[in-house]
Amino acid sequence: MAKIGLIVDSTFTISEELAKKHDISIIPLTVFVDGQPHLDGTITIKQLEQAFLEDKDFKTSQPTPESYVKAYEEQLKKYDELLVLTLAKNLSGTFNSATLARETLDQPERVTIVDTESTGAGGLYFVEAVLAKLKKEVAMSELVALCEDIKTRGFFFITVDDLKYLIKGGRITKTKAFIGNLLKKKPVLKFKNGKLELDQTVRSFIGVKDYIFEQSKGLIETTKKKLTVYINYVNDIERAQSLKEKLSELGNEVKIQIVGLVSPVVSAHVGLGALGIYLVTE
Repeated sequence: MAKIGLIVDSTFTISEELAKKHDISIIPLTVFVDGQPHLDGTITIKQLEQAFLEDKDFKTSQPTPESYVKAYEEQLKKYDELLVLTLAKNLSGTFNSATLARETLDQPERVTIVDTESTGAGGLYFVEAVLAKLKKEVAMSELVALCEDIKTRGFFFITVDDLKYLIKGGRITKTKAFIGNLLKKKPVLKFKNGKLELDQTVRSFIGVKDYIFEQSKGLIETTKKKLTVYINYVNDIERAQSLKEKLSELGNEVKIQIVGLVSPVVSAHVGLGALGIYLVTE
């Protein structure tokens, strides 16, 4: 059976420990703060928070194909095949960079690229599921099938305080954003058909918790399956903890984890106070 290596991008918020333990190659995106570039992970949350408070300009950039080529060449010395997981291609050109890089290889068939249609906490779930599968000898086709199955079971939500960062980054239209800001409500966004769309507006963070609770409860009731919830946050862990406490009211039917900070690149698009919430049935 082929020996399979794993490559992900930096929005997956994979810890250094996990990456080192499983020899996962992480390809960084770049965040620009007032034109100054910072590779994802090289700017601290305190620096990022200060930049937001000073209303500095944020832009982000996908990895270059060359960064993927380098990773492919290094990993293919150790592995027969590579599985490359990327954040949603409708959010970033990362998938395209990975694909362009693969086409430059002498044996491109040794590299398989999967668009997870997610990011952040969702991406981490994909990685952990793949790693669990890799404990046994599996074919690449089985890993791809696993990823495709997760897409049908997983739902990614983002709750933000202000939609202006998503508007500036072109991730959501001004028309929909206007609806969310008009009455000064809290917008909740969801990936639908590979696109990030305004799913609901509520009046407060209590409303956010109630909405995610009802979404979770509905998934459990309709699928008759247990639910896993991964939460990550930009700067406010208390919100993440408060949401976890609310969801814990669902009892043994749900397993909830706060899985750390949102990556700086994603944070640049969602702003302070944002949460990423990934719901997946088991």
